[in-house]
Amino acid sequence: MSVDKFKPAPGKWLHEAIMGALKGRGVSFTGWCEANGILSQSMRAYTYGINSSPKSEKVLNKLIDDAGREAVLSMYFHRLLTRRGMAAESLWMNFKPPVALHDYSHLKLYD
Repeated sequence: MSVDKFKPAPGKWLHEAIMGALKGRGVSFTGWCEANGILSQSMRAYTYGINSSPKSEKVLNKLIDDAGREAVLSMYFHRLLTRRGMAAESLWMNFKPPVALHDYSHLKLYD
């Protein structure tokens, strides 16, 4: 899937990825909003998915493009994969089999 076609889910991870990408370009979130005539509270609602109108999607895409789409998606994927790994590890560490496993330690398997 190309970078242009991927749509990250709005929420905390996307908002933080956008903030990081903007900082990397030396632009503040508030500064970008002021330069584009958008209230920062409204833009925050767009990044978190609270407002999901066609206008908000258009403005959110502009913000992602201005912040650097590749940088935003890279940070978003990093967070996604890091959390996915932590979740998988947590599930494995807390795994308890539904039935008792047999103990075969008394068997001599190797000489």
